[in-house]
Amino acid sequence: MSLHVPRRLTLLLRIGLPLVAVSVVIVGAALWKDTPAVAVGNERLSTVIWMVPDPALSDGDLLYGDAAVYARISDAAGNSIVSPLGNGMRARIVPGGSLPMVAVQTIDGDWRFLRYEAETSKWLTACSPAPGSAVKDAIQADGRILFQQQEQRRTIAAVDAVTGQKADYLLPILTPDAKAGHPGDGVKMWITDEPSPGWVGAFVSAGDRVLAFSWTGQAAAVTDLMEGRTVLLEGYSFVGDAALGGDGYVYAVVARVWEPDFGLWVLRIDPATLSVLSSYATGFSGTFNKVVAVPTPTGAAVFVSVEPVGDELVADQHMWLVDSSAIRALQPLPRGTALWMGPAEGNAVLLYGGAAKNVVYRYDLTSQVLSEASELSAPPGAVVLAASD
Repeated sequence: MSLHVPRRLTLLLRIGLPLVAVSVVIVGAALWKDTPAVAVGNERLSTVIWMVPDPALSDGDLLYGDAAVYARISDAAGNSIVSPLGNGMRARIVPGGSLPMVAVQTIDGDWRFLRYEAETSKWLTACSPAPGSAVKDAIQADGRILFQQQEQRRTIAAVDAVTGQKADYLLPILTPDAKAGHPGDGVKMWITDEPSPGWVGAFVSAGDRVLAFSWTGQAAAVTDLMEGRTVLLEGYSFVGDAALGGDGYVYAVVARVWEPDFGLWVLRIDPATLSVLSSYATGFSGTFNKVVAVPTPTGAAVFVSVEPVGDELVADQHMWLVDSSAIRALQPLPRGTALWMGPAEGNAVLLYGGAAKNVVYRYDLTSQVLSEASELSAPPGAVVLAASD
């Protein structure tokens, strides 16, 4: 899961939004033929979300304005359903539930959660957060949607996806960590020396607990929301994403906002004790656009998209595999392959966005072979916003 960074911080780094657990592709509804039913039960569903932007608008990173957004759900037998989700400019898959859920944002900045109802094969509104809510790193847990009520605010809302009943959890107030670096005079911008709850960089569901990774630019921490217990991630001030690996440990991607040369690191964390068990240097330093972590059978995969030059969509990407024993870099992808990474079945990930536009790629993490996932790719003219398999 990734995180929104205020525009003024992009002078130092830009953060992306993590992808989660359902495959979705976005395209014009008329371009797909619906099949009568999609099997649900215990079967894994693929979800793809796409939009059809106005060609006259910007060709930048999803800066298309409001456009028609669609979701396509498929089962292993090839049955699929394409549904319109209304207008929007961004969409995210909300991980953690047994059935697909997406969040769609309009050009006005408002978000709405939509849940897929298997009985009717329709998308229903689960909730519409208050303006200013930070929902891009939302997660599902025990039938509820958890998201930060408002950026730089302590309240984490937990809304029942069916009844709308709401409960609140609190983020900690983080005091600046002297070991995490400090902004020099004249570059503080929105960062202050005052204690702050900051932003949620990622939520992770681990058994009966939900962990919130928060950062302020001068400190970072992980909090067990159910128990109200917090552990400082000493020496770091930013969390880009986190994922619960197949080995049962949480892998969090961290950095120091004010020291880009410090580089990106991956922390292996015990979800029960919140203890940092080991840390791994990726070897990557400098500015970047997006950071995504997704689970693998033995740990996690980490994806970084380097900041594009000017308005171009073509950028370099870097990937690593990490587990309880080591981290290793994967062979470089062709420049401009994608801007996002999402989960896929088996030891693989999905890549899409940016120059890929309507194409979704499947990347086998064992053979390191990249191939087009034609069953997930969207029609020409569409832009894939989110995908998971």
